[in-house]
Amino acid sequence: SRLPLVRVDPLNKHESLLELWEGSSGTVAVIRKKNNLKLKVNNHYTLGGTASLEYERLQGYLPVLLHDAPQSVYVLGLGTGITAGASLKFPIKKLTVTELVPEVVKASKKYFNNYSTGLFNDPRAKVIAEDGRNYLRGTEQRFDVVISDLFVPWKAGVGGLYSLEHYQTIMDRLNDRGLFMQWLPTYQLAKVDFEVIARTMLEVFPQITVWRGDFAAKKPIIGLLGHKQVLPLSESAWIFKHDSAEPDRVSLMAHYVGNLNTIKDQYINASINTDNYPVIEFSAPVSQRLTKTGQINWFAGKQLIAFMQQLSDSTIIADDRYLESIPTALKYQPLAGLHLHRGQLLKQQGRIKAAEEQFKLFQSYLGQ
Repeated sequence: SRLPLVRVDPLNKHESLLELWEGSSGTVAVIRKKNNLKLKVNNHYTLGGTASLEYERLQGYLPVLLHDAPQSVYVLGLGTGITAGASLKFPIKKLTVTELVPEVVKASKKYFNNYSTGLFNDPRAKVIAEDGRNYLRGTEQRFDVVISDLFVPWKAGVGGLYSLEHYQTIMDRLNDRGLFMQWLPTYQLAKVDFEVIARTMLEVFPQITVWRGDFAAKKPIIGLLGHKQVLPLSESAWIFKHDSAEPDRVSLMAHYVGNLNTIKDQYINASINTDNYPVIEFSAPVSQRLTKTGQINWFAGKQLIAFMQQLSDSTIIADDRYLESIPTALKYQPLAGLHLHRGQLLKQQGRIKAAEEQFKLFQSYLGQ
């Protein structure tokens, strides 16, 4: 007579339930879908899986590689552990990860340790079942890199992870030259909500650069990288030492979009998300319902490409101060990434000829 604690579709989706936990935060399930595993909370929120293994890893190591001497890394949100453990592939000295739901830690350790770079076996890593925001407020530790994993923006309580006070705490916990990456699922954000988050971060961090988490047409991810100091990308940044670590992937510099500070005036009228005025906590669920009824679109597709094009035009890649210290040839790779992303969108729309033209431009800029 009970509703299922977790839904699986063995016939149409080839799904099977491997294990289920129940705790004070709800249910946590590990589901196998064909040859892949995924982690779900409360029968609805997917916390990642092995199907998107390489991009989940990139979200963990790209912010680390943009630093020139990262020793300590903090990741807010464990999920499968794939993103959290990715930085262990590189010679950092300490990794701290917090996860709100204790049962998620159990699931990650039991089923995803082989995919998370040995997160639960590496002596450099410490996984704590704790609210990440409270942990940062209470700890006296300082970090070179802080990474905020992907969260569903309209889920109750998540709005506080985009608040002014939270960003101020992160700023205080960063070492000199520290970096903070805020990953955002733009396929779950309206443009107005993105602008609120961007404006709020701009109030705290003196420089914000924008990065692609992938080149997906339907479910794109972008990152807002907050810099503790206004500094150019260093020639000694690890991205230039370890870019070959993923030889089957697009050059990491192609993930760069531009410098948000060049268009910061456009966000001056956007609301600031604070603990007393939790704009995102209320606006994100409204946006989610408006997209369901077709009244607005997510900040993806044409809207996102237009934003990337504007940012690229505003920074004028060849003269972008953030890129002033790197070799000239690498300065054109962000343009290559823009054409690749646009090509993927055109391909998804069925405009194959136009997509092929973009892919050719992608290749030409890579060869600059």
